[in-house]
Amino acid sequence: MELKIGDVVCLKSDPNVYIRMTINGYSHDGNDYWTCAWFDKYELRQASFHKDALRKLE
Repeated sequence: MELKIGDVVCLKSDPNVYIRMTINGYSHDGNDYWTCAWFDKYELRQASFHKDALRKLE
């Protein structure tokens, strides 16, 4: 799966309930981690996830 900054993704862990996140960065250390941002009500959250844990949304 090809991911890029700006893509909307969710975690693969629960296919029925998901939080829509936007990719806003990439780890350049070779570990394939993407930084994602999302809103929890009105608060901006951010975390890094391995590419294999993410599912790209259409």
